[in-house]
Amino acid sequence: MEGKADAKTRSGLDVLVAGAGYVGLAAAVSLKQARPGLAVALVDAAPAGSWQRDGRASAIAAAACRMLD
Repeated sequence: MEGKADAKTRSGLDVLVAGAGYVGLAAAVSLKQARPGLAVALVDAAPAGSWQRDGRASAIAAAACRMLD
């Protein structure tokens, strides 16, 4: 069983966020803003560029928009 230090040395990451939806993106951005020195990666099951525009409505609160800018 490997220790926490061994896992970080191999991956170079402190945090891996799984899921690139609104919540995952917000979590990754918040972590980097709060702790700029952390190595944060964001992964998603869908291949890059595969997201298609759809007709469903979605909204982001003004405060969330400011955070993501």
